Amino acid sequence: MFETPLSDGKVCGTPDLIYYENNKAIVVDFKTWKYFNAEKINKAKIQITAYNYLLEKNNIFTSNIGEIWIINENGVNINRFNITNKLKLEWQEIMHTFLKNNSNKEKRNYEN
Repeated sequence: MFETPLSDGKVCGTPDLIYYENNKAIVVDFKTWKYFNAEKINKAKIQITAYNYLLEKNNIFTSNIGEIWIINENGVNINRFNITNKLKLEWQEIMHTFLKNNSNKEKRNYEN
């Protein structure tokens, strides 16, 4: 096992686990939440969507499936989901806002 950060030159991250099914990568994110709700699950799905994007940018074939493994005193709950166009759009909107805000911040710092 090894840990390799992924990057597209603008954003980077390191998935908890990547495994292969039918020669395509599946990203797994481990969570140790005691309590979780739909909002937490959706945020984790967007995080996995981001990792999936970075894999594709690094020429790694993905399955467009992600898994959230919730590990707590009740055991392990595996949530397998499809990385949909809706999730990809949410990720793109978040990145657009992030990059725009950071660009404005850098511009203000440069001007001062």
